[in-house]
Amino acid sequence: VINSWGDQITNEIVRQELGEDGIYSLDKPGEWKNMVDLCYTAAMVHPGGGRNDIPNRLKRQFCLFNVNMPSLVAIDNIFGSIIRGRLSASKTSDSIAAVAERLTDATIKLWKETSAKMLPTPAKFHYQFNMRELSRVFAGVFEAPRESITDDRYLVSLWRHECERVFTDKLTNAKDKEWENNQILQVVGDVYGTEMAGDVDGSCYFVNFLEEPRFDDEGICEDERPKLYRQVLDVSLVRDKALAFQTQHNDETKVGKLELVLFDYALEHLMRISRVISMDRGSMMLV
Repeated sequence: VINSWGDQITNEIVRQELGEDGIYSLDKPGEWKNMVDLCYTAAMVHPGGGRNDIPNRLKRQFCLFNVNMPSLVAIDNIFGSIIRGRLSASKTSDSIAAVAERLTDATIKLWKETSAKMLPTPAKFHYQFNMRELSRVFAGVFEAPRESITDDRYLVSLWRHECERVFTDKLTNAKDKEWENNQILQVVGDVYGTEMAGDVDGSCYFVNFLEEPRFDDEGICEDERPKLYRQVLDVSLVRDKALAFQTQHNDETKVGKLELVLFDYALEHLMRISRVISMDRGSMMLV
């Protein structure tokens, strides 16, 4: 709330502390409290989408640095160099390398269109799409070992899945999600052709928990739960694996036994959650 003098009442105590090195006591009116040996750092995004600017009386207490988004050329140099080096023709195939060559362009195109359409509002204040979204898409693509990417359609399906997890899952209602999913396929059609868009249409999920335990020649378990990020061709495989984990948990735990009904919608959430917690610094908000 901004008053008649252009101040925000909730920030005035901060402004007073920064400007006068102390504040008045709220418990004992008139008593002054000095704050010494303190250093302050603050961060904020640009005003808009339900966010107010802070007063100039508070802003002037800081040395300001405005960090702009990198140019599209810089973004392509960052992510394009990595993806093209990882999936070059000498390491994969010509068709996979050709798809990887344009993967950055497709991601930037989708990011720009999503940022222009899905604007933040007071009810959708988290509709912010920046460099983090781009990095998360490519981080998800890099989760799949190079050897598991068998052809160009597999790579496009993997990219589509990561875009759905990064962009679509962030949206709050069915209308926005439908628009985003259609836009992803539209970008695939624009960049790789309508035939490719038709080939990768339909349900698309990748998980890393379907592999069976690995044993050596002597029957000793080397890896109880090997992780291979690969496409789910049949959701029943995910259901069977999840039920097997549930049974194992109930056999090993005397309290807190699980009796979950894993219908398809629950399995979709399970696969989303599994992907997030498997990634470095992964986090989510469940509503």
